Order: sequence, then C-alpha cells, then structure tokens
Amino acid sequence: MTILDFNYNPNNNKLIVVSYSEMDDTKKLEEANNNNTKLQPPKYRLDIYNTNGGKEQHIDTIEKFISGVSMAPDSNSVIISYDEDINSPISHVAEIDIKSNNMKTLLSSNSSYSKIRSVKFDEKKEGFYFLSSFIDEKKDYSVMEIPKESMLSYYDLRKNKIRNVWKAEKSVIVNYSSNNF
Repeated sequence: MTILDFNYNPNNNKLIVVSYSEMDDTKKLEEANNNNTKLQPPKYRLDIYNTNGGKEQHIDTIEKFISGVSMAPDSNSVIISYDEDINSPISHVAEIDIKSNNMKTLLSSNSSYSKIRSVKFDEKKEGFYFLSSFIDEKKDYSVMEIPKESMLSYYDLRKNKIRNVWKAEKSVIVNYSSNNF
C-alpha cells in the first residue's frame, strides 16, 4: 500500500491514513492509455492507526480523486476533499461519520474556490481550513495540472461561511499548519 495522505489527532493519539494500491493505480492508468478512456481513481482506503503503526479500524474504501483528509478532534468523523473526476474543476469536501460510514457533502467548489484540497479541521470542530486554486475556465482542466495561484481559506460550519486567510499571489501554497491561526 502507498500512503496518499494522513492526519494526526493529538486528542486520541491516532492517525487517519489514506492509502491505495500502486499496482491498482498503475493498472487503471494503463487501461485508460490503452483504451483512450478517462482515468479512473484508485480505490482509496481510509483507516485509523495508532502511533505505533498498528491499524485499529477501517473506515471506508472510496473511489474518488482524494486530495486531503482530516480527523475531527472528537474522533467521531473525518473530512475528505476530492475532485469529481480527472477533467473536472469541481471539487468537494465531505464528512464521513466513523460509526455509521454516512457521507455528507459540506462544501463544493464554485467560481471563487476551485480545486479544493488539503482539508484540516480546526481544534474545536467548528470548521475547517482548506486550500483552493483559481481555474481558468477557458482552457481544458485536469486534476494533474499544477495550479498557478492558491488561497488558504476557512469554512465555518456553524455559519456556513468561508473567510479567506491568505492568498498567495502568483505562487502556490503547498502545505500549511492550522495551529497558528
């Protein structure tokens, strides 16, 4: 298994890990190339691990282009960011209840917030931070494309409102830590 992303929860000393089979991913890439079809996402596994590396719980297996994961401070849910498909600038943030595996969409991209990724719950589960990019709607889009600019934003779950934290002019934010905001 290859690890796509993970998030550490200091409240319970656990990690949420998104992993996938590199062999499955390569097979899907070869099939898309050979058949001239759209690339399909690999099967991503969401699992909870302890800090000793032992797997404690499987949450779900998801076939979407996942771009971020975060475990809630209360450990009852996780959020993921994902793209609808490889040629679509539409992305979403969804919350998965760990006990029931029910998934609900919290946020979808729009003209101001496209290519949503790198989600992180705040310390009180009142909202989450995320990165987004600006998409040129006049040209063809691909998930594989590297954005030219990006923005760090915060989505308040209680108010259903987004506030911009920082915009990187003519540069891309690759990573961030939400403990400083």
